[in-house]
Amino acid sequence: MHPFFLCYSEFMQKSIFSVRLPLLPLAAVACLMLAACKPSEPPPDIIKPQRQAMEKARAVGDVMQNGVNNADRKIDEESK
Repeated sequence: MHPFFLCYSEFMQKSIFSVRLPLLPLAAVACLMLAACKPSEPPPDIIKPQRQAMEKARAVGDVMQNGVNNADRKIDEESK
């Protein structure tokens, strides 16, 4: 082999290692920085108003049903 080729190949091997070694800590630091980021806020609950309205309607329905049951009970007691 030509002596220049041997020198060139040794130079390339040294330069590849000299470039790879600083990139490894930089990549590790970048990964750590990405992992340390705060998670974003959860998305807004878009059906919360509907859910609250359903709960209110259910509560009103329970009150009305209790009123009907009380009225039925009074009618049954009066008819006896």
